[in-house]
Amino acid sequence: MEFDYQKYSLEQLDNWINDALSSADVPPQQIYKTIVNAVEENVVCYQKQLDSCKELLSLLGQSVD
Repeated sequence: MEFDYQKYSLEQLDNWINDALSSADVPPQQIYKTIVNAVEENVVCYQKQLDSCKELLSLLGQSVD
């Protein structure tokens, strides 16, 4: 049987959200802020990678579509 990483990842997200919601001392605003921060961190990380790739392509004399 093949491992379904997408299913596993989404199940883990569901578990983590349920765990946070079950914690009496974690307000919904903090859960929201944590999710937004995680997405923003990914945007910054991938933007840096994209910029590096574009620069390398430029150095190689290739254009970016």
